[in-house]
Amino acid sequence: MPGTTPPPTAEDRLSALLDAAVDAIVLIDPRGRISRFNRAAERLFGYVAAEVLGQNVSMLMPEPYHGEHDSYLERYSATHRPRIIGIGREVVARRKDGSTFPIDLSVGEFRRPAAEGEELSGDGGEHGFVGILRDITARKLQEQQLRDSAEELRQAFGEAEDLRARLTHAGRLGTLGEMVSGIAHEVNQPLTAIANYASACKRLLLSGRAQPQEIAEVLDKISVQAERAGQVIRGLRKLARREDRAADRLDVNQLVGEVARLVEFEFRNAGWQLRQSLAPELPPVSGDGVQVQQVVLNLLRNAVEAMSEGNTCGDAVALRTQAHDGWVEISVDDCGPGIPAATAQRLFEPFFTTKPQGMGLGLSICQSIISAHGGELKHEPRQGGGSRFRIRLPAEGNTQ
Repeated sequence: MPGTTPPPTAEDRLSALLDAAVDAIVLIDPRGRISRFNRAAERLFGYVAAEVLGQNVSMLMPEPYHGEHDSYLERYSATHRPRIIGIGREVVARRKDGSTFPIDLSVGEFRRPAAEGEELSGDGGEHGFVGILRDITARKLQEQQLRDSAEELRQAFGEAEDLRARLTHAGRLGTLGEMVSGIAHEVNQPLTAIANYASACKRLLLSGRAQPQEIAEVLDKISVQAERAGQVIRGLRKLARREDRAADRLDVNQLVGEVARLVEFEFRNAGWQLRQSLAPELPPVSGDGVQVQQVVLNLLRNAVEAMSEGNTCGDAVALRTQAHDGWVEISVDDCGPGIPAATAQRLFEPFFTTKPQGMGLGLSICQSIISAHGGELKHEPRQGGGSRFRIRLPAEGNTQ
């Protein structure tokens, strides 16, 4: 009938379908010539379809893809086995202005079966390849930003760990510096005793009246005093070492006992007692013994300072160990004036201090060390006055 719109042909439907696609779609014939170039492809590459139809599709490719493409087609002509078929390959494409950009490329082969007695022309309408292309510039940018962010986090974490190690070491050396006079006294006592015993031994030998048993007794006393001095020096060297060590199986009672020997003179000099109550047969814990000792040492020294402020409710600091529900606990109780509630809430904040010359790093570092061992360090008021600091470390086998 006149004026009647003819129904859409298969070609019309195909063109509409291609132009409605969000992704760029390019059809090429077996010789690599472009036979279809949809509107999304025009927007993506900057060409209009008329500029590329009949041209080799390699015009849309930078090197090395440009130079390799024809060899793929030659191989296909010889073997009829396409190498370029694939889904979601990441390659690089080239725009009309020469700029390049990353794309996801999926390639498929199409072939119209020939009717009986029909010979296909091979002009691209019956046989060829279809490429679906998607610009992934934004995705690659996000991936790079994520990689950069991850690298920045790794660097920041490494710097933070290095800073933590340096602050820990600085805190340890600061503590040792304040203990120099006490340690010097502790070392001087056994050295003086050794010198006296050696002089006595010499006098006995020169007198000609020395008996072997007497000489042996003096030498035994020299040996005891030398071991005493050695213990002080070994404890000092361990605390001064900077390097981090692998986790060891630790005897908590042995650790706190070594620290107690280091501070004995400081307590006596200040006029206070250090009373130890170490539970027998404690389960071992895992960690760095030197770091745990540093925390105990810091808490004991803080206890001495607290009691030196006055308003004491006793004359002793209690150092206790015990095991409870899969944890090993170390507690330090002082008889000082106690800590006000408002101050107690901020005790473990970095750079918070109540000392005129303090840096506010001691307790913050101590808490970091114990947390790194899977434990916790807390403060609580002591019944009867004073303060209690409690270290909890997971006993061996505790997976909490």
